Amino acid sequence: MANIQEKEINIIYKNVKKHKKAILYSFFESFEEVSIVNIEITKSNKEYIQAIITLDNGRKIIYKSCALEYEKGFQKYISWLNQNVFQDRKMYCKNILLYKECGFVEYIDERKCEDEEKLLDYYYRLGGLKAVLGTLNVVATEECDIIQMGEQPIVKDIDQLINKTSEDKMKLCNSHGKKDLSEIQLQYYINGYQDILDYVRKHESDIEEILKMSFGNEILYQREKK
Repeated sequence: MANIQEKEINIIYKNVKKHKKAILYSFFESFEEVSIVNIEITKSNKEYIQAIITLDNGRKIIYKSCALEYEKGFQKYISWLNQNVFQDRKMYCKNILLYKECGFVEYIDERKCEDEEKLLDYYYRLGGLKAVLGTLNVVATEECDIIQMGEQPIVKDIDQLINKTSEDKMKLCNSHGKKDLSEIQLQYYINGYQDILDYVRKHESDIEEILKMSFGNEILYQREKK
């Protein structure tokens, strides 16, 4: 087991070194010299490695040993929705780098929102995000699948959510109860959810087109199974 993990870490070192300049510029807008101080492997099997890489400037990035096509598609989908639906309360788009042999994703630090008005924006976006995920036939919980970054709810790992089995999705639906919200917070949550549903109903063909452009035909097949 130790030999396998050592091999995985060596692969990560090799790929970070290979794409170092692009990583520094894309994630930190800098070309300052940095070194890896820690690699924490968070998922590992015969086909897939995921790790959190900590650099000596204190910053972190997420490494994945795959091409991140779903992640790329999801960020493209969110960007399109920002232009067409969430114009006043845009969703956050994660920074990603894609390569044939691996990918790098922005590391999101969880951060609560202390501002009451911005917290209402968070719940509006959260409702909208849940509805957006519903268009992908995806079920997510705040406890496991969504990170709060101030007024922004952010999906941790869209690849993992899309690849959940129908049985897993049913368990999530049955086990997840909405945490206590104030009346106004709940109303903002419902408004965000409803605004997406209303848009989808009125622009079904547009949604299918952007989903096909972002994810390919597979995601349309998943929607048909709902």
